[in-house]
Amino acid sequence: MADFTYLECPYCQYSIVMKADGRAIFCYHCASDNGRDVAMKSRPAQQDDEPEGYDARQETDDGNQR
Repeated sequence: MADFTYLECPYCQYSIVMKADGRAIFCYHCASDNGRDVAMKSRPAQQDDEPEGYDARQETDDGNQR
């Protein structure tokens, strides 16, 4: 799981799992709802993480959902 990052917004608690690339990710819910740029907290993803939103671990090698 080292190649995936769990991201959670400290303001609204929205969470996603994405491919790890070292970039800072901003919560798009807070940006669209409140006009705020809120950086999401990140840590290496665990097997049992269940994000509310997008989960890149569910994609197959060809980019389709499992």
